[in-house]
Amino acid sequence: MDFNIVDAIRNDLVRINADLFSFNVARGWDIGLGTLNQVRADLKASNDPYIKEAVELAGNLDPYTSWEDFQVRNGLSDDIIAQMMEAYPDLVLSTPEEIAAFVAVNPDIALMDGPNGSKIVSGIDRVDLWVGGLAEKHVMDGIVGQTFWVVLHEQFDRLQEGDRFYYLDRFDNFDFYETFVDGQDFSDIVARNTGLTGLPEDIFVADLDDDEDRDDDDDHDNDEDDDDVDTGTDDDGDDDGTGTGTDDDGDDDGTGTDDGGDGDGTTNPPPASSGETGRLGTTGADLLVGEAGADVLSGLEGDDLILGQAGDDTLLGGDGNDLVKGGDGKDVIFGGAGADDLFGDGGDDMIFGDGGDDRIFAGEGNDVAEGGAGSDTVYLGAGDDRVIAKMNDGDDVYWGEAGVDTLDLAAIIGGLSVDLGSGVMQHGSVASAASGTDTIFGFENVVAGSGDDTIIASNVVNVMDGGGGNDTFVFNSAAAANGDTIVGFQPGDTIDLSGIDANTGEAGDQSFSLVSGGFTAIGQVMVTHETRDDGEYTVVTAHLSDDSADDFSIALTGRHNLTASDFNGVS
Repeated sequence: MDFNIVDAIRNDLVRINADLFSFNVARGWDIGLGTLNQVRADLKASNDPYIKEAVELAGNLDPYTSWEDFQVRNGLSDDIIAQMMEAYPDLVLSTPEEIAAFVAVNPDIALMDGPNGSKIVSGIDRVDLWVGGLAEKHVMDGIVGQTFWVVLHEQFDRLQEGDRFYYLDRFDNFDFYETFVDGQDFSDIVARNTGLTGLPEDIFVADLDDDEDRDDDDDHDNDEDDDDVDTGTDDDGDDDGTGTGTDDDGDDDGTGTDDGGDGDGTTNPPPASSGETGRLGTTGADLLVGEAGADVLSGLEGDDLILGQAGDDTLLGGDGNDLVKGGDGKDVIFGGAGADDLFGDGGDDMIFGDGGDDRIFAGEGNDVAEGGAGSDTVYLGAGDDRVIAKMNDGDDVYWGEAGVDTLDLAAIIGGLSVDLGSGVMQHGSVASAASGTDTIFGFENVVAGSGDDTIIASNVVNVMDGGGGNDTFVFNSAAAANGDTIVGFQPGDTIDLSGIDANTGEAGDQSFSLVSGGFTAIGQVMVTHETRDDGEYTVVTAHLSDDSADDFSIALTGRHNLTASDFNGVS
């Protein structure tokens, strides 16, 4: 991508003659967008973690000090620099009023001294972001320069972090995903389904320049012999079958790879790599035991016992009431149909109950578990775990146990009522017409779906994401509110403080008063903004006692200009 204007952009892109490049520049002026140098300086100075990461990858983001600096750092020709200097000449500010007005809007641009008390704005400091950004040398094997690369990198980072269905970050160093999903080509899929070996990665690319075999006398032959219907490399003249492979003898009538000896035409699938085991069960009750490597074990039908042992295993129970144990390693376990007992054991496991009334014991590690259809019981065990609930998946029981655990309800589109629980063992519940009624114990965090949800905080520190819809976050005590975080707060959502008595010294339940600039009395709520290492936050604090300290604090990700209408129990 460069900054040369072509007719297709100017005349055809939006079906009318429109100079879109000029529109972009004019739009930047209209909204007060900073110049190229101003944006570069702001990006470099930012404490936002997404921007800091992008800047570190992109390299030196110092503003350009002169036209010479701009030319050298971007490899631009003298002709281009001359054109840009003509488009962005030095600006002379002649009067004190002009100087004051410019400095008020652009305090970060250094002015040079001019004659008779005037000030001069260097032309390089006037270059528009759009024009200058397109002129920059491309970086990171991409099609944009440093400045635009940082902006795009930051935007995509935020999109991924804000997408509750984006799970790639969770698969870092997860061997099963990297080997069997991310690292797969079409050729691997073809090999698994046909038994062919030695396939190139680009199996669907035709070499149209290779006419070596097109002069064969036969109609359906691409080999080096004179047979009628054979595909392959063959040095004899007596094969009768339809085959694919390499053959050195003269007596086979089949399909396959053969270096000597008679065959019956059946190609065996490639053997498992060293340290890996692949086994299929039968329609009966099977015992499948893995080895120390990464095993793939499938029980098929019957009441099976499947033991993955060490290694990052993929274990499939299939039909029947199965018992599946992952063992050590990062395992992926599917229960299949039937009432299964599934054990993750050690490692960061992913466990899916599928159909039937299953019991899942995730064990140690940061695990992901989904009960599936049926009335399931899930014990997450130690670690920071996540349990996934979906539409119409039955009335389940979820135990968070040790660690910081998350209840993921993002797939449920109906209105949810979530009580994270403040009683014995942090006993709570989840209810929805779309998903039934679940019982929960010991969950700290929750991600809701797209409906109008109500989430009641517990007395431990919670992170709550209401998802889409008009959600209500309920805090029934100062202990329940203190230290909590609301993710993705949006217009239509409500922070409900009506369950907290703002002033226990007065009779009845008192509402809070929203103030700014500092607390002056008991029963006040204040909204402030702050920048932390991981981004901007809106902070709601409340004053309930005679001292000057905050009695509870709730953080909202992002910057929000909250008013009393965003609360219940606040005026």
